[in-house]
Amino acid sequence: MDWRGDPLPGEFAAKVWGSNPNFIQGNRHFFMASKLHHNKRLWQKHVLAENRRDIPGLLATLVDDPLYVLMATGQEYRGQTGVASFYQGLFDGLPDATFDLKTVTIGEEMVVEESVFRGTHNGVFFGVPATGKFVTFPLIIMFPVVGDRFYGERMYFDWNTLLMHMGLATALPFSQPQ
Repeated sequence: MDWRGDPLPGEFAAKVWGSNPNFIQGNRHFFMASKLHHNKRLWQKHVLAENRRDIPGLLATLVDDPLYVLMATGQEYRGQTGVASFYQGLFDGLPDATFDLKTVTIGEEMVVEESVFRGTHNGVFFGVPATGKFVTFPLIIMFPVVGDRFYGERMYFDWNTLLMHMGLATALPFSQPQ
């Protein structure tokens, strides 16, 4: 297999590596480890840019035509311009926003982050006018990897929890403490 996991032509593999499958398998592990290391570094660059509110730095970690999706609402942000507007809205809507990391899983084709989002809703956020309320909610972000950059993000969170913290919804009957 080559570094992408594609099979090598048999004759070429036999000429270069002989018939030792352990050598070929060992190289697969080396390339997989390199890919995992690259994806971890890419995610770290992305998070660092986000913490610095560096939109050009964030966009540099993404493909040329990225896609961000809020899975709770289906809202999509397409392309560099759309993603830049997502981040500007995030930074304007919750200027003190933080993502408190719980776990991260690095894979060859995906990075998955589990965080708790926190911030004060002082501006328009996901189309909701400012409430001045402090919001916090658990969040899962999936970063699909295409080539050497992220394709975008798929963000999973409970919309009702966000609206409750904004003071715009009440707890569902089965979620209230007894």
